Amino acid sequence: MIEMLVVSAIVGILSAMLLINFRSISSSKNVVERNAFLVVSQIREAQTLSVTTTSYNEEIACGYGIRYNSTPGFGTISIYFTPKPVATDCDAENKNYESGKDTMIKTLSFPDKNIVVKQAFKDIFFVPPDPKTYIDDSFSYGSFEEIIVGSKDKDCAIAPGCKTVKVYSSGQIDVADSP
Repeated sequence: MIEMLVVSAIVGILSAMLLINFRSISSSKNVVERNAFLVVSQIREAQTLSVTTTSYNEEIACGYGIRYNSTPGFGTISIYFTPKPVATDCDAENKNYESGKDTMIKTLSFPDKNIVVKQAFKDIFFVPPDPKTYIDDSFSYGSFEEIIVGSKDKDCAIAPGCKTVKVYSSGQIDVADSP
C-alpha cells in the first residue's frame, strides 16, 4: 500500500513538472509569434503611409522605409521617411536610410526584452503610389527579405520557436516558423 502511495506521488510530481514545462514552452512560442506580428504591423504601417500620404512635415515624400537599428544587446526596427529632392526625381534617390537626409518617424522596441531580431536585415522601402517595394535599394521581381524573430537565448537552427517574417518585392508579407 505504501509503495502505491510513493509511486502515485512520484507520478503526480512528474506530471506537474511536465505541465509547467509545457505551459512555459507554449507561452514563449506565443510571445515570439506576437512579436513577429508586431514587426509585420510596422512594415504594414510603412506600406500604408506610402500609399496614403503625399507629404510629411510639409515635404513631398519619395517613400517610406523600414530599417533595423542594431544596438549592443538588442535592436529596434524603425520607419523612416525619404523626402523628394528639389533638383532630381525620386527614381534617382537612394532607397536605403541615409542619416541627415531621411527622417525617423517611429521606432519599435520589443515589449519583451528577451525577444530580438536574430540577424540584421536589409532596408525595405515602399515607393508610392503602388507601393513598389525595394529591398536594399533595388527592385527585382521575386526577391524577398527575411526577418527572423526569436528568443535572445535560443539558437533558431537548433531549438524551434523562432518566426520568419518574409517581405517580397510584390509587397506580400508572410509569417512562418523558422526552419
